[in-house]
Amino acid sequence: MGEITGTLQVEAENRGYYIMLIGGERIDNVVDMASRWNVEGLIIIGYNEEQYHQLSRKLNKKMVLIDAYPKGGYSFQNVGVDDYSGGYQIGEYLHSCGYHRALFVAETEQDSDYARWLGFKQAMEKNGGFCSRSRYVVVPQEPRRRLKKYEELLPHFLETKALAFSSDYTAVEAINYFTDRGIRIPDQISITGFDDNFYAQIVRPKLTTIHQDVHQKAVLALRKLLLMAEGKEPAKKNVKSPVWLVKRDSVKE
Repeated sequence: MGEITGTLQVEAENRGYYIMLIGGERIDNVVDMASRWNVEGLIIIGYNEEQYHQLSRKLNKKMVLIDAYPKGGYSFQNVGVDDYSGGYQIGEYLHSCGYHRALFVAETEQDSDYARWLGFKQAMEKNGGFCSRSRYVVVPQEPRRRLKKYEELLPHFLETKALAFSSDYTAVEAINYFTDRGIRIPDQISITGFDDNFYAQIVRPKLTTIHQDVHQKAVLALRKLLLMAEGKEPAKKNVKSPVWLVKRDSVKE
């Protein structure tokens, strides 16, 4: 979040615009602030499709969303990340390292988590193998319950030998949890993440992960909004920022 807002501020000021941050999810508060200050448009982070439609019904402003996942096709302007490709690259890499039974670990079965799983599954199956739904491990979002789930699944994790987490945060959390219990990473369990954020580089071993260019996402969102402010509608409703694999030390090759 900090990198996105920081990039937006710098890029907007370079173009002669002022950025106002409106915190919280209360739609009425956003409507009130945006109306009082007569903003040119909004770049919205953290809203789902329903929240966007609620806001657009109350506020007649240009809007670009970041990382929104509609149930159907995109009816609004959005800048996201190529989640499927990231999941595919992780699955392909783990498969090439011999982890043909690797598990995908996420907190939800929707949006970015599910798209990353589909890519992971496709990569695992590209050589004629089968990646069953049982390899999509959904863990609780509440930290203490999540760690309890890791404890329950530890024998299974040690058997499969590789875990692809849907985010760096949960991957790093798992590395710390397993290390505290004497599990050697990556000798006994190889672990990957997704995002390539600050945590990926300070944890030991350093995390193999998928890099997403947060700076580019912010720039793309601002470009979309400025184009809309000129009365032009961007041709592509949803633009996906590219991702790539970053190999570090958390996978035993």
